[in-house]
Amino acid sequence: MGFFYKNGYSIVQLNKKWGAIDSTGKIIIPIEYERLSNLFDGFFCAKKQNKFGYINVNNETMIPFMYDYAYDFKDGLAKVGINNIGLSKGRRYGFINTTGKEVISLIYDDIHYFQDGLSCVKKNRKSGFIDFKGKTVIPLVYQNATETFTNGYAIVQNEMGKWGLIDKSNKLIIPFKYDMISSEQELKGIFRVTNFQNYLPVPDYIDAKGQNYFEN
Repeated sequence: MGFFYKNGYSIVQLNKKWGAIDSTGKIIIPIEYERLSNLFDGFFCAKKQNKFGYINVNNETMIPFMYDYAYDFKDGLAKVGINNIGLSKGRRYGFINTTGKEVISLIYDDIHYFQDGLSCVKKNRKSGFIDFKGKTVIPLVYQNATETFTNGYAIVQNEMGKWGLIDKSNKLIIPFKYDMISSEQELKGIFRVTNFQNYLPVPDYIDAKGQNYFEN
């Protein structure tokens, strides 16, 4: 049986429990957890007794098992969540740092890891962007938004279901007139835009100025 090693460790399962071994096959995290992720930033994200927390390579609890949802650390931050109870039911997400300090309050319906200094968040069914201090930079007024800014731009959707493009100052760069927009990974600054005609997609490619890419 082969093992997939990441950062020198491999996650293993036995009798529906999870643990980790090192490259010699030695068990370094006992096979006792309900879930266990790979090692990131020196932490394993683990689950026991139906709660998530974080342990180190010595199986020491570094951040208590107190979350209903938790994800791997990335650049010193981890997305965590709790089940909200009471009148306003649902999940609430935020970020903690490697000391377990809550650096972005658990108040959002969803939250995404930072890129280009901003995090896409959703609250009350509206999307926007915040900075590392939790300050709202792009107001939560959009129906949907791409998870990150890419090359200084984000794709957002208005209440009519149309998609457009904004910059970091929330200036509308490409108007809300497309049924779909996606960023082309291989063509920096170029976007694939699509409108439907007779239920069939009609794609085109434009730059951030809204000019047809293939006509330039």
